[in-house]
Amino acid sequence: MISINKIFFCDQLSEAPFGKLNILGCNLSDIIVINEVPYILQTTLILEGKISRRLHSSNLSLKLVYQNLQGNLLNEETIEVATIPPVNEESRPLIISIPFRWIITEYGDIDIIVFIDTEQVFKESFKVLQGDAPNIRLTGPLKFSALLPIESEDFSLKALVGSASRELILIDQYLEPVKLFEIVSLTPQSAYVKVLTRPNLKPQYSKYIATFQTLPNPIEIKFNTTFHDRFVIVNKTECFHFGYSLEKLKGKRISRYSKMIRQDEVEQLKNKFNSEWLRAESL
Repeated sequence: MISINKIFFCDQLSEAPFGKLNILGCNLSDIIVINEVPYILQTTLILEGKISRRLHSSNLSLKLVYQNLQGNLLNEETIEVATIPPVNEESRPLIISIPFRWIITEYGDIDIIVFIDTEQVFKESFKVLQGDAPNIRLTGPLKFSALLPIESEDFSLKALVGSASRELILIDQYLEPVKLFEIVSLTPQSAYVKVLTRPNLKPQYSKYIATFQTLPNPIEIKFNTTFHDRFVIVNKTECFHFGYSLEKLKGKRISRYSKMIRQDEVEQLKNKFNSEWLRAESL
């Protein structure tokens, strides 16, 4: 017998030592908040339940029904998830992780219905509402962390800065004008770009003022030596830490990037940036 008790979304699920699971960016509510539509919801769907002794295989599938706030059907899709093999144990937990990509064109409701073979065994409904959240424009999920350049194929600077629909903050003591121009060129035109770098780069940046003015994004550059490590803040909500400069992410030396997941650290970083930004020297 297979039972499903809960459906939820998370940013990433991975295996940990001793049979544990790392679940990052978990949303246990039935509400999905986004700041604007259209929106590409790129996440991981988790099915949690139990499985007990069974003598035959079964097919697990999902039916997704998407309606707007007026109740009009916008999309309907069936996803074949997995074939579950026979089980000899009396009972054990069941966790199924499903990469999930859905284009949200209007606010409304998404019903997720679980079928075992042809029998409906569970249903969960999620409301899609407007609120303060980053508008992620990705064609694939961005890993929470990676060793560079070893896992360079898993990291995309374009995917990272391309998710900034409103604001992109770059804190990097070694970020030079040529690299900044490349980064801003990959950023949505709607994003306001703020850069905090070291004062002795000011002469170089002064020569590039006219070049930056050719870009559609508003760009503000200031100089300060308070920060040692490199940070990227997207839409005031998501913060990434880099051990190496954005200038040479795929060089020969080993470095690491990771998404900051503790909310207290995120708030501390944002507050510190805001205070140092006010004190920093302008271009």
